[in-house]
Amino acid sequence: MIHIMKCCICGKMAKAHLLILDKNICSKCENEIVEAEAGDENYDSYQSQLKKLFK
Repeated sequence: MIHIMKCCICGKMAKAHLLILDKNICSKCENEIVEAEAGDENYDSYQSQLKKLFK
């Protein structure tokens, strides 16, 4: 069964991909996070969203 959930990073509805504490990170966001380097313009945003995930 395919589950559709809201991505906790981009906010879009997507197929459940990477579930952490019952929250979804879509495959696109996962790839962007994995590829991000400390100097990238979205790095701070990803870091902030991931911190919220664990609160």
